[in-house]
Amino acid sequence: MKRFVKQCDVLFISHKHRDHIDKGVAQEFIANEKPVVAATQLWEDDPIFEKITHLKREADIKQTLQIQNGKIKLEVVIYPGHQMSGTLNNVPLVFTPEGISVSQMGDQINEGDFMVDYSWIDNVAKKYHVDILLPPCWTNELYRIVKGFNPELVIPGHENELGHPVDDRVPFWGDTKFLELTNDDLYRSDYHVIQMTWGESFHYIPVKK
Repeated sequence: MKRFVKQCDVLFISHKHRDHIDKGVAQEFIANEKPVVAATQLWEDDPIFEKITHLKREADIKQTLQIQNGKIKLEVVIYPGHQMSGTLNNVPLVFTPEGISVSQMGDQINEGDFMVDYSWIDNVAKKYHVDILLPPCWTNELYRIVKGFNPELVIPGHENELGHPVDDRVPFWGDTKFLELTNDDLYRSDYHVIQMTWGESFHYIPVKK
């Protein structure tokens, strides 16, 4: 874990669920003077709360985050996402010094009568160019979400998630058949989609705009 933290500049935590947080990892980042950015629902009654960076959850507002002890300033948008209506789910769009923009969506999902997040999801690409989008493979209307971000590359997450019990792991072949979602619309589109597994890496070359 210490080797992992040493390689990183910042930790973004999407939401409070146990398969997305580890207090020990967060403490290691903080001990090394590296920011931990999270929503306000995490560790509310714990002393670590005061050491967490709580950026504003505002669509289309770029905020500055200092990393490497202030040597570098990242630009970040924290979209005000949710996992259903009760759980705050930060969706950061990070602009790296190398000119690559990346968004990891955590467990973002809208369903039933709770569809408010599409007010920003449908409009991301109208303001920003997104290089890489990492959405959960099981979210509803994945194709609509991808069209809203209009990324150069899509890497779905939670595929065959080993942190889940067997009956809650999404098989690589099952996004559409197993979950009855519309992911095939995405796979048939012109978007570049890569399904990755543990230990794999991908070298992304930025698209010049």
